[in-house]
Amino acid sequence: MKTTLNFILFDSHSEFAAWLASQKVSRKITMIQNHHTWLPNYTQFNGSNHFERLEAMRNFHMKSNGFAEVAQQLTTFPDGKIAYSQGRGFNIAPAGIKGANANGICIEHFGNFDIGGDNLTEEHRDTILFLNKALCNKFNLEISTEHVVYHAWWNSAGHCIYDLKTGAKKSGMSVKSCPGTNFFGGNTVVDAQKGFIPLIKSYSTSNNNKNNNNEESDEMKLSDNEWKMAKTALQNLYDKKVISDLNWIKKAEKKELTISELSWLNLILLSRK
Repeated sequence: MKTTLNFILFDSHSEFAAWLASQKVSRKITMIQNHHTWLPNYTQFNGSNHFERLEAMRNFHMKSNGFAEVAQQLTTFPDGKIAYSQGRGFNIAPAGIKGANANGICIEHFGNFDIGGDNLTEEHRDTILFLNKALCNKFNLEISTEHVVYHAWWNSAGHCIYDLKTGAKKSGMSVKSCPGTNFFGGNTVVDAQKGFIPLIKSYSTSNNNKNNNNEESDEMKLSDNEWKMAKTALQNLYDKKVISDLNWIKKAEKKELTISELSWLNLILLSRK
């Protein structure tokens, strides 16, 4: 993890997951917004200029768009890393989709994913799926097009131009192609239902270890009985108000709790003694 005044850059999925589990969010979250930056695109990323690109986006949003801060809470990069905007935290509404910001979390995916633009790297693709699933789990959202949304589904007036459940097109024109006409197979609701949503649902942290910097597997190898004991222990901590996030219990129930997350929790518990 690397931190500047304005951003936090996470080196791995497990590091981000542990951090996310510790975050207390008072806003009601019902939508995870997916955007692409369009510009900058992959040609402006050299593998090490994450903070430079983030600051450039922040300056553009504030000086050219008149925003109080960078628009998005989260940014994903071609190398699979995730950045969090400290000035646009989870408890502040994003400036992402007019009409859908009040209860939204905004993710900017670095690149141009229109047809003829950038091709998602394997690391970037994996991170996008990981992040959407992690946020849906965090905020107890069903993984569907009613909660995982694209900017292209709204018009310039802030009205949704699709039935988010059926995918049927209403009247109106998309304000942008965002997150791209080639983003996981297309940018309509039906495209997302056929491509993006099933991939998020089926995503597992064991799918790809490349975004953990080729470290040894972070997976906890426990027996069924040991997982039950872990769930019971976490439930006891929750009942005693030692921890306040039910996602710890859910992760143990789904056998998705990682070594890094458990280490983070131990550190937090020790600091409270």
